[in-house]
Amino acid sequence: MFNFSIGRAVSTLGAVLLTASGFASQAWSSTEASITNAPRVSAPEGLATVGRASLSWFGLDIYDATLWTESGDFAEPGFDQRLALRIDYHRTISSRKLAERTRKEWRRLDRHVRLPVDATVNEWLAALETMWPDVGPGDYIVTIVEPGGKTRFEDSNGPLGVIEDPEFGPAFLSIWLHPRTSRPDLRMALVGADGRRR
Repeated sequence: MFNFSIGRAVSTLGAVLLTASGFASQAWSSTEASITNAPRVSAPEGLATVGRASLSWFGLDIYDATLWTESGDFAEPGFDQRLALRIDYHRTISSRKLAERTRKEWRRLDRHVRLPVDATVNEWLAALETMWPDVGPGDYIVTIVEPGGKTRFEDSNGPLGVIEDPEFGPAFLSIWLHPRTSRPDLRMALVGADGRRR
């Protein structure tokens, strides 16, 4: 259903994912995690910053997240324009753990996000685990979603891979941006409490 190309697999990765939760075997609760403003990072060409946030867990920095869109705003459903999410990691996480966390987050959202059949989801996850490297402090990944089109992953060294299936990008970014995300406080910092934020 899709094609993907794998770029240089260096020990970098950010993301993609609230999947950073995979760093701990236990889930975070709203009382255990704290959200603060993340440092500014340069936006991809043609995109403007919507919001930034940093996630910490019992005083440990987990990751910084930055959301960009063409308009500089995000409003539901939000995928009618090009947008990108960058995650800068502060913890060491394997690509396998990141993929596992992605699966868990999709299962949580199953009743709220329209996912394809299990076989397709399994293909997506296998592709992600293959193209993503393990991540550590200082590593990041940028997820760039074209409206109605492909999803690209990049890091500081260049392209990591592409998933052509147009259903993938909205499903993937819903992990952070859907109102029923497991981290609503993080979502609010990225898009604003009213759905819009610069």
